[in-house]
Amino acid sequence: MNRKLLRTFAPSVSIRTLVALWAGSVFLAWAILVVAWIVAKGEFGRLSQRMAVDGRALGMARELELAVLAERRADLLWQATGDDQFRERRDAYGTIAEGVTDSLKSYVHTEQGRGLLIEIREKLKVIHSQSGLPIPPSEESLMQTVDELLTVARELNLHMRSHMEQTVQAANRRQRAISMWMLGLSAGTAVLLFVGAHSIIRRVAYPALALTKAAGAFGRGDFSARAPILHDDELGALARTFNNMANDIADRESHRLQFVATVAHDLKNPVLTIELAGRILGDSAPSEEQRPYV
Repeated sequence: MNRKLLRTFAPSVSIRTLVALWAGSVFLAWAILVVAWIVAKGEFGRLSQRMAVDGRALGMARELELAVLAERRADLLWQATGDDQFRERRDAYGTIAEGVTDSLKSYVHTEQGRGLLIEIREKLKVIHSQSGLPIPPSEESLMQTVDELLTVARELNLHMRSHMEQTVQAANRRQRAISMWMLGLSAGTAVLLFVGAHSIIRRVAYPALALTKAAGAFGRGDFSARAPILHDDELGALARTFNNMANDIADRESHRLQFVATVAHDLKNPVLTIELAGRILGDSAPSEEQRPYV
């Protein structure tokens, strides 16, 4: 195997930095979700309070309309019978109508609603002033004033109903928008978790497996095994250190084998010479002159 490995470096970001960035991104996404939940909760609380106010105003507008009708009925009965009991009821319902009108000022916040309240208050004053006259006005005139008052009260009722419907529609729109926003944030967080986990696995697991495989092959005697340096990070530095160590061990093993081969070669020639001489001596008997040397 060629020792000059092909190195494919990713951007120079360490594993520690990558993990820190991933954890920070997850925490940021979580914080955004929490803030969005708090904002949504506050917004829905304000809308719920607004709907409660509109509902209360709608009920009071209906109560005003009923009080005007009851006052008119009691006044007609008093005029027909002369019974003071009906007059007291008329006055009581008139007081209720005025009280409801005054209370509605705290619940009506639109220009149109305030204008209708002012008109109702003025017509109530006209009716009460006419009822207190020594000579009451004609029935036709009084009925016209009451009808006008009822018409304005119904307009106020319709206005408050329309305002409440607008509040409900606004709440529904806000709910859909917040739901889509939360869904988008949740999907983004899921993608961030997946991408971060995949990046960490790619930057940690794959190089670690490659390094383990190279170390196992080297331990089994394959001195050409080297770990690929995939990224310039902590594991890349570890793989580089392993490769340097493997190079040193391989060089020492190569030098050892060369030394053994040299020693074996140096010892082989004298042994062959002695063996050849022994064979020669064994094949021929020495003469009398050669025996002292054998």
